[in-house]
Amino acid sequence: MTSRAAKTLKKIHTSLRCYKAASENQKAFVELVLKEVRQGEVLLKQGSPLGEIYSVLKKTVEKTGWAAEHPGEPLPGIPEHLWVTMDITRAEEAIPLLPISTLSVTEDMATSIRLHSLGWKSVFHKEILADGLAPEDLGAALSQRLRWAQGTIQVLVKKNPLTIKGLTLGQRLQYFTTIYSYFSGFAGLIFILSPIIYLFTGIAPVRVYSEEFLWRLIPFLLFNRIMFRYISKGIKVRRGEQYTLSLFPLWIKAVLGVLFGRKPGFVVTPKQRQSGNYLSLVKTQILMVVLSVAARVYCLITRTTFKDCDILGISINMFWSIYNVFSLMIILRAAVYTPPEDWESRPPEDIAPCNGKGEGV
Repeated sequence: MTSRAAKTLKKIHTSLRCYKAASENQKAFVELVLKEVRQGEVLLKQGSPLGEIYSVLKKTVEKTGWAAEHPGEPLPGIPEHLWVTMDITRAEEAIPLLPISTLSVTEDMATSIRLHSLGWKSVFHKEILADGLAPEDLGAALSQRLRWAQGTIQVLVKKNPLTIKGLTLGQRLQYFTTIYSYFSGFAGLIFILSPIIYLFTGIAPVRVYSEEFLWRLIPFLLFNRIMFRYISKGIKVRRGEQYTLSLFPLWIKAVLGVLFGRKPGFVVTPKQRQSGNYLSLVKTQILMVVLSVAARVYCLITRTTFKDCDILGISINMFWSIYNVFSLMIILRAAVYTPPEDWESRPPEDIAPCNGKGEGV
């Protein structure tokens, strides 16, 4: 649709530019409409829908008063068949705005931002209306997650929700939080490497492990857990946390790819399980697990024998390293997982926990 729209606008642009006006009124009409067509070509490249561009052009033509003054006559410089092609709205079938956005491969998020910026509201509908297919193997899942990450960061680059007009403060923050989450790959890498470096070298990620440090760290971790539990309202989020950390190479790849100008391609996610394992896709995670285990062994053999060793610092980083390995192992298990032969996908009975009365909470 986008390529056809671009060709239609280009033909109209060429026709207007080559049109020889026979009067000052025609000349003024052509100049005004040509200016809007040029702007429309720019907006189309940015992902604006053709219907919205046509709506602006139509209003511009109406403002000139040409159609009212010359009823039945063709518009100067615009072939009638091209003008008809531009009008893709069908009021009886769809809303006239046609807000589907094509500026990103995650068109659902880009379209949501566009709708909210135009004043539309969205609500959560608890009832399942349709079942969809999800990836059944790690290769397909990683391909899908990479596309989601790249597309979401595309939205930030092309239509920053913090600056786009029409969004409320809450909507800006929520959309930006979604986008910002994909930058967590860099923090995840530091989070995994910090205890490894300490256990090998004794270089701590903080100045000193002390009671003051623990009095600040422990309440933060506790409140973090409490907030997760409160917000999720009974939905298990532990697996999501593990995947968020263990997929740090994917998030970094997505961010660097988009920021350095690599255009993400839309690859349809396979919906049937592929045979084999996917250890080749998680080499970085395997390396982090090996380094974490080696660092703990090295520290136990060498540093704990010193009289002046920092028992508290070593204990914290040992626990930290074990937590990281526990999170990383989930992606390694997924790489070699084979479902039972009699396994069949079953849609969930519900998508939200209930309050005991059969009502969603």
